[in-house]
Amino acid sequence: MTTISLKLPNQLAAELAAVAAKRRVSKAALARELLESSLAPARPRPSAYDVMQEACGVVADAPRDLAANKRHLTNYGRE
Repeated sequence: MTTISLKLPNQLAAELAAVAAKRRVSKAALARELLESSLAPARPRPSAYDVMQEACGVVADAPRDLAANKRHLTNYGRE
């Protein structure tokens, strides 16, 4: 974990300390949480494939590709 230093106006430092005390967390933990929530909208969301990448292809006994098997496409779109 990297350490940074920053200067806060007295009023902001007092608000940070008051909220941290009320929530019973450290000022550093509260500052991290606030930074993460502030920066979250700027982060790109992972695709469904990115989330499920480890699970893709783990089923060994499934049909290879139903789209290439004409038997599975016989009545497709007609029902």
